[in-house]
Amino acid sequence: MVLVLFPVMYHLGGLHLAALAAVASVSGEALDCYVLSRFARRSTIGKKLPFALGLTTLTAGLQAGANAFAIALMFTLGDGDTRVLAGAACFAGILDAALVFAAHRGASIIRIIVYFGCASTITLQEWLRNDSSDPSLVYEALSIGFLLYVCWLIVRHVFKTQERSSNSRMLTLENARELAHTNAALEQSRQTTRRLALVAEHASDSVIVTDQNGVITWVNRAFTRITGYSYAEAVGRNITFLNGPQTDTASAERLNKARDEMKPFRIEIINHHRDGHPIWVDVNMSPLFDEQGNLVNVVSIERDIGEAKEREQALAEARRVAEDSVRARRNFLATMSHEIRTPMTGVIGTTELLLETDLDKQQETLVRTISSSGDSLLSIINEILDFSRLEEGRLEVNADPFSPGKCFQTAIDLVQPLADAKGLRLKIVLPSSLPQQVIGDERRMSQVLLNLLGNAIKFTEVGSVELEVSVRLEDGACDLLLLVRDTGVGIETSKLDRIFESFVQADSKIAGRFGGTGLGLAISRLLVRAMGGEISVASAPGTGTVFFVSLSLPVGELDAEIAPATANISELPQETVDLSGVCILVAEDNRTNTMLLERMLAGTGASLLFTENGREALDLFTEHAPDIVLMDLHMPILDGLAATGLMRLAENNCGGIPVPIIALTANAFPEDRDLCIASGMDGIITKPFRKRDLLNSITSALAVERDPFQSHRDSLTA
Repeated sequence: MVLVLFPVMYHLGGLHLAALAAVASVSGEALDCYVLSRFARRSTIGKKLPFALGLTTLTAGLQAGANAFAIALMFTLGDGDTRVLAGAACFAGILDAALVFAAHRGASIIRIIVYFGCASTITLQEWLRNDSSDPSLVYEALSIGFLLYVCWLIVRHVFKTQERSSNSRMLTLENARELAHTNAALEQSRQTTRRLALVAEHASDSVIVTDQNGVITWVNRAFTRITGYSYAEAVGRNITFLNGPQTDTASAERLNKARDEMKPFRIEIINHHRDGHPIWVDVNMSPLFDEQGNLVNVVSIERDIGEAKEREQALAEARRVAEDSVRARRNFLATMSHEIRTPMTGVIGTTELLLETDLDKQQETLVRTISSSGDSLLSIINEILDFSRLEEGRLEVNADPFSPGKCFQTAIDLVQPLADAKGLRLKIVLPSSLPQQVIGDERRMSQVLLNLLGNAIKFTEVGSVELEVSVRLEDGACDLLLLVRDTGVGIETSKLDRIFESFVQADSKIAGRFGGTGLGLAISRLLVRAMGGEISVASAPGTGTVFFVSLSLPVGELDAEIAPATANISELPQETVDLSGVCILVAEDNRTNTMLLERMLAGTGASLLFTENGREALDLFTEHAPDIVLMDLHMPILDGLAATGLMRLAENNCGGIPVPIIALTANAFPEDRDLCIASGMDGIITKPFRKRDLLNSITSALAVERDPFQSHRDSLTA
């Protein structure tokens, strides 16, 4: 603008006016350039962007105004001759302003307004100066219109071009951004896939990828290690090639069915190694689906559980061996019980019969010694059997109402002769708050007390043995604390923890001196724990011993029927029972026992039929119709259980009244008693038995009311 207008201005108005126009134009341009250089990058402006747009719009207007001033000054000096040049300069400014419309809309518009205003002013002034009817003015007006139209076309084209270019750049930027995001996602997916592939490749479990038909498409290294097949040997083959002769067909079919139904499935199955040996694997199969729900692959993770199966089989074998051992021990104990009790019947029964004869004092002493030794041996046998049942958890604890005071006093009465024989004071201390009735197992309670009291008397030479009972009543329960205190030899503190172990005594020298099996305390602890209580001990050498038994038993109703207390056998009646007119069938294969039964029943008036096997017993039963049967369990040809069953069958066929059948058995286990009752027997007499046991059982079975401790035929025991 300066280079074009300065010579013209110099020609028209001289140096001073040319310099004025040049300074005005250059000053406006310089101001605009300076301000624009301060805001060259919008991205660094931030919150100042509105201010920068306003300021640069103002400087753009000043720059256009300075140029318009120079153009107007040139037109004025030229007296209208320079109007074409002035108009061209204005239109050039308009085109120049239009080129930056997309970059700075405000600056472009204000420049167009200024230049258009300048051109309009020049044209209006020319019309006013000349006659409006001059055709040249009309042509000039049309020329200006065409120029404006051309300017509009050019500006519109530039604007559209810039707009398309801007949109294209924005679209390119958006595509580039999306492409960058896609590439980042692809890279992340690639990294994830690579990590997963590394995990699967180096996993310790076999990973097998198959298609929906079960054809293998990929396996990891663990597959080769477990199966022996390489990647090349496995890929392309159906996964069922791993099955073999020992593979369970049903398991394989279930696995294939789950694959066909595209369901997750887990199973243990036998695969086969490349060399043919079986492999136990835990298969966890999972189908993989795409976003549309279509099956893509099936992934099977197979873990080698061969060692676990071997351990499982070893445990099963150990369990079987242990069960066989327990069964063998039970059978051994049952056999030994039978074999020992059978001759013990002869020993105890014979001594009892001898004591009923006329003996001198020396003979009576010897016979009573034999009887006492037999009782001791029988007690040892019973302890071993009780301990065996307790260890196996087969000993049941009853819950019946009983009087605790009578139970405690009965235990004291039973051991009183033992204390008197050693000159010991035997005391019992019962609290006034002791309930009249509690719910529990009186027999087991008595057994524990007899063990503890007998143990205390055995290991006490001088002094006393005391049973002290403490009670606390709370919420319908009776908390009992039983103290059995003695002044005996005592126990070393280091050995207190072992005295409740089976076959263990505190001191071997003392054990040899006082005797015993070492089972009494072990049985007591098992019994107390079976009743829900606990037992402990406190002692020191030379100061005596105290055993503590803590139990919690429900308090019974006062009007409840009290179960029979443990009876003192010495108090039972000893007279002979009158069984005149009663026919007794005795099936017993042991001649000693037969002789004892005959002697024990002699004088009762009963008629006796003897037989040595079950077959003859059945024939005699059918022929003579006895009033009662004494049936041994172990007999030749036909045992007692089978014979009893046939007798009951014969009774049912004839419609007669059932004859009482009492078992004679040396088997003392509860299951043996259950078998007897289940076979149809009415009661059991356990060998060895005494005369009073035999007579009580017979009279009770015949419903002869003579013994207050035997009132129910279904619970006959001796």
